[in-house]
Amino acid sequence: MLSVDCTRLLDANTVLCHPQTVRARLMSKPLVLSKHAACRMDCRRITLPQVESVLAHGRLDSRRSDPASLPCPRFALYEGSTRIIFADCKQSTNVVTAIDMEISHPCGPC
Repeated sequence: MLSVDCTRLLDANTVLCHPQTVRARLMSKPLVLSKHAACRMDCRRITLPQVESVLAHGRLDSRRSDPASLPCPRFALYEGSTRIIFADCKQSTNVVTAIDMEISHPCGPC
């Protein structure tokens, strides 16, 4: 069962979700940074305002999203060179990781 307005295509592995529905659902709950996300944000110099901007204005990347993930469906949104993976959990929207798509930062383990 998919938690947001999504459609499973014929091949059963491809799911398309309505971007405005995903965004509204993610924005309706408190934003929580995972330890991993905070570490990656620090290493890649991605700020909390950038994360919030991606959430508010970013485009949904269906290929990198997993709306069937349990217990929290995951959605990749991007704006400019920044991609953020959000988890749509019951009580909060969790930031899973933050990615700079242009620069490969030499980050250590998080």
